Amino acid sequence: MALIKLPDVLKKVPVSKTTWYAMVKNGEAPASFKLGARSVAWSEEQIDEWIQKRQPTAENITVLQS
Repeated sequence: MALIKLPDVLKKVPVSKTTWYAMVKNGEAPASFKLGARSVAWSEEQIDEWIQKRQPTAENITVLQS
């Protein structure tokens, strides 16, 4: 399992650091792994799977008609 640190997570998920941590706290994003007293990382596989699940697909896109 490859672990990635926050800067690499934010390259994959273009949100602010504050938004990312809020999403993790609210259970909207994968939880981190504690590496040490002041160090955390995320599973790259979990992040990639989470991104895939959030991407729109043809089935769940609603086309607005005017």
